[in-house]
Amino acid sequence: MALGKILSWVGNKLVIDFSSDAKSDLLSLKNFLGSLVYIKNSREKKIGRISDVIGSVNSPRMVVTLFPNVPENLTQEKIFIKNE
Repeated sequence: MALGKILSWVGNKLVIDFSSDAKSDLLSLKNFLGSLVYIKNSREKKIGRISDVIGSVNSPRMVVTLFPNVPENLTQEKIFIKNE
């Protein structure tokens, strides 16, 4: 499932807005916690895990804790989630 855009990057944390696809799954929000987050360019690359969901019900955001050695140029990448 595609996630929304990166809103903020501080240290090893990203704050990502939910896409409209993800918002439709808000009833199962707790299932997002701990999910792996990927970028897809020429291949899939794991970049981190969802560690928290913040914001209001009408405007939720995900906090992603990044793995070490993640490139700093992710702002233009498409970000996806896999619930495992």
